[in-house]
Amino acid sequence: MLQSPSDGAPRREIGEVDTPHGRLRYERAGSGPVLVLIAGGPGGSLRSLGTAFDVLADARTLIYVDNIGRGHSDGLPKGIRHSPQRDAQDIEALRLQVAQGGGAI
Repeated sequence: MLQSPSDGAPRREIGEVDTPHGRLRYERAGSGPVLVLIAGGPGGSLRSLGTAFDVLADARTLIYVDNIGRGHSDGLPKGIRHSPQRDAQDIEALRLQVAQGGGAI
């Protein structure tokens, strides 16, 4: 699905991947070498990044990520907490599934 912004921002493709801890949502815009954007937190959504990075979409493929437990992704399973290691697991699951579809991260 594509979001069609009215403010001149690049169009974002919305995607989802399955991870061991749930469904992860991401948005992709632009073309070129990949830049993965993860919101701060713990627990920040990709919406907190706003459009500040969109200016890079002419030269980069931007991947905005809602890690598990954030934004439009599934909630954290009981007993699991936000951590850099958890985020890395989500990004690795995203990388592997996007690569299977012919993309690269």
